[in-house]
Amino acid sequence: MRTLKTIRGTEYENSKTQDFTSAMIKSLVRDNPILNSNVVTAKIETSDTSVFHGLGRKITGWLVIGKNGNVDFWESTTVNENREREVILQSSAGGSTATFLFF
Repeated sequence: MRTLKTIRGTEYENSKTQDFTSAMIKSLVRDNPILNSNVVTAKIETSDTSVFHGLGRKITGWLVIGKNGNVDFWESTTVNENREREVILQSSAGGSTATFLFF
């Protein structure tokens, strides 16, 4: 098995490499929607149901990660003036409970 070759640089070069690597990792974590997500369980009706997603920003998307039956969920076509706080969902069966991953 091949190993990485050790490169010895000056203190300045090593410091700059560490700074660059740190900035890259922070950027990957900050900009990754799955790492910046929230799990919410809510009861969704067949009519518009507002669900607080807790992200503090507009959602990128959402996934159903658990549900209590054979039911579908979708985002309502109703204009949502408060996407930074909530999403408006509907379900194919009233009173359906689901767990959502908002990202």
